[in-house]
Amino acid sequence: MFVKAAFVCLMVFSFLAGGCLQNFFPDSSNDKSTSASSSASSSDSQKSADSPASKTMTSAFSGTRPDVVEVPGPDGPFVEPPLKGRPEYVYLVVAASALDPWDLEAEFAKLQSFRQVPIGYPAVDQRLGKKGFMLVVGKFARAQWAKALAESLRSKSNLSVKVEQKPYEFDRLKPAANSHKGIKAGRIFAGLTGVDVPVLSSPGKDAPGAGFSLQDGSLVAILDEQWVGNRLWMEVEHGDHQQGFVYAGRVLVDANLFPAPGGSSAVLGVSLGCMDSHCRWDYWLVDRGFEKRRLLKSAGERMPHDFSHDGKWLAYTTFDPSILVTSTSETKTLELGPGISPSFSPDGKLLYFRGPGVKGQRDDVRVSPVASWKSKSTKYEVRQVLDFKGTPMYPRAISTVPPRVDFLDKGRLFTLFFRLGTKVAKKSVHRWGVIFTPDGKILEKAGIAISD
Repeated sequence: MFVKAAFVCLMVFSFLAGGCLQNFFPDSSNDKSTSASSSASSSDSQKSADSPASKTMTSAFSGTRPDVVEVPGPDGPFVEPPLKGRPEYVYLVVAASALDPWDLEAEFAKLQSFRQVPIGYPAVDQRLGKKGFMLVVGKFARAQWAKALAESLRSKSNLSVKVEQKPYEFDRLKPAANSHKGIKAGRIFAGLTGVDVPVLSSPGKDAPGAGFSLQDGSLVAILDEQWVGNRLWMEVEHGDHQQGFVYAGRVLVDANLFPAPGGSSAVLGVSLGCMDSHCRWDYWLVDRGFEKRRLLKSAGERMPHDFSHDGKWLAYTTFDPSILVTSTSETKTLELGPGISPSFSPDGKLLYFRGPGVKGQRDDVRVSPVASWKSKSTKYEVRQVLDFKGTPMYPRAISTVPPRVDFLDKGRLFTLFFRLGTKVAKKSVHRWGVIFTPDGKILEKAGIAISD
C-alpha cells in the first residue's frame, strides 16, 4: 500500500535529520514528528493506498533495502548496514561488567586497541536486569553480526565476550542507551582530545571547582541531572568521594552515533537535554577512538546528514538551513547554498538535497555533481531537478523539514512533498509521494490528506 511506502520513506528521512533519535533507516521511527504523521491519516487514505500508482510505488520501494547482508570476516569492519524494517531485538556484545563504571576502565583501554571494535565503542551502559554496569563493544540488529564480533574478540583477547539480547527500543545507534531507571553511566568527552574536564562543586558555569578534574574518556556514574537556566548539568561520580557537576555537553550518556561506511569516521550527537519538548544536541565529526573531533553544529535540534559511500565526504545541514560538505580526512569544507536533507547517489557521483521549504522558500529537489567540487572556485554547480507544484507546508507535528531523496531501482528517485490543502474553511496538509527520473520527469505520484 502506498501509505506504508510513504511512511517508510518518511522514517528513512527522519534518521538523517539527526537529533532526538535518529537514525539510519526505519529503526529511527521514535522521532516524534514521524509518529505524529503516521497516526494523522484521513478517511480517504485507503482510497489513495489502493490506487495502481500506489501499488507500483510500494513494489518499487520495498526491494531497495535488502535485510540479508553478508557478515564481515574476523577483521571487520563491523559497521552494520541500514535496516529494511524495525527489528524485534537488539544484540549487545558485552566484554565485562562491574558494580561501578570506573572499575571497567582497564578493560575499556584494552579494547580501544582492537581494530575490530566498531567506531564509537567500547561504551559503558547499565546492565540488563542486574545491578551494576557493563562494557559494550558493539550493538546490532542482526544476531549473526553480534556473534561474529564476539567470536573475533574472543580469539584475540582473554576477555569473556558474550552476546546479550534485549527488546528493541530504538537504541541501536546509541552505544550506551541507559534505558533503565536508576543510576546511569557516562564517558567524559572533552572539547579537545586529551584535555581534562574540571568538575564543579555545584551546577552552573560560575560555580567553584570541586577540587579535581576528570581525564578525557573517564568512565563515570550519573547521580543526578539539574537545569540551571537553559543549561543541563550532570552530577557525576568517579571513584571514592569524587563527586561534582559537569556540563551535559562534556558527558556521553545517551549519545547517538551514525558511522560512515567502513567505520573510519562517524557523526556523534551529544545530548544537551530536552526542555519544553525541544531537544538540543551538539554534533561532532569523530574518528576511531575519538582521537580527532570536529564540532559541526552546536545546540541544534537535528542535523540532516549523509556520508558518501566511500566515506570520504560528509554532507550536512546548518541552522540557516544551508548545505555544507566537508572532507572526513581534511578540514576542507564547501558551501552549496540553501538546502536541507542531503543524500548521495549510489554511485557517489551526485549529491541530492531539498530546498528548505520554509519562510517562502521552495522544497524543490536539487543536485550537485561531486566532480564540480574539485574546482578552485567557491561557487559549485547546483541545479534544480524537480519543483513539485503547490505551497510547501511542514508543521512540527508532521515533519519539520522536507524529507531526503531515496534511490529506487532502474535509476528512479523517490521523495515526499507536504502541501497545503485547498479547503476553503480550514487548512489541511497533504502528503505526496513522487517517483521521478534524474532529469526531473515525474513517473508516478499519489497523495493523501494527513491532517485537517
